[in-house]
Amino acid sequence: MTFSEFVNMLFPIIGAGSSTHAFTRSMFDTILDESGQSILDEYSEETYKAYYNGSTGISRIAKKVCAYMEPENFVSYIDEFPDATRDSLCEVFKASISDCNSYNISQALADLFAEIIRTAAATKRGAATRTKKKTDVVPTASDDDQVIVDALSKPLLAFAGALEAQKHQLAEQIRRNNKKADSSEDESDNTEAEVVDGEEPSGAAAGEKTVVHQTIVNQYGDHPVHIDHVENLKL
Repeated sequence: MTFSEFVNMLFPIIGAGSSTHAFTRSMFDTILDESGQSILDEYSEETYKAYYNGSTGISRIAKKVCAYMEPENFVSYIDEFPDATRDSLCEVFKASISDCNSYNISQALADLFAEIIRTAAATKRGAATRTKKKTDVVPTASDDDQVIVDALSKPLLAFAGALEAQKHQLAEQIRRNNKKADSSEDESDNTEAEVVDGEEPSGAAAGEKTVVHQTIVNQYGDHPVHIDHVENLKL
């Protein structure tokens, strides 16, 4: 059993709401004598949290504290809990400590903890690293995660399909609107004013009056004077 496994089994029962890094440090504190407890100040909260999570092995700290272990201190620590708590510890650790009961669980846990520290202290860091690389397993999604993914995938796929259809409809509408706008501009550019004799001009020429080949008669007394062939006189 690794140290991380050990403290993770203890924490839900005797953690008493403390943080994981504080609980991890307290476990070392309870198994050391007074001479070894000052060693614990050399390590940060992040390091103790890493010990709890198992992301960092305890071989370095184990080498320092191994000589100062006092398992009987840990026995006294566990004995302070009520019988119901010790029974819960038996239930959790029964796979590792088959003959445990509420009376011997304190000694059994102290022996197990001391063995974990001794084993870690004897482990070479390089060997531990190589072993870890060989045994690392890529984590896979749990059954609960898969159920959630399956439940969410169907509505998400349906939403994506509906969004894709709306995207095509919007693009088609924009194309039609662009075609109508282009057609309107072409018709406006091709509009020409037509002038017909005796009629009002249309379109852009509506503001002008044009007389084509009209005869202007100027009256002087009883003798009219004719001026013929005046080209495009604008009034």
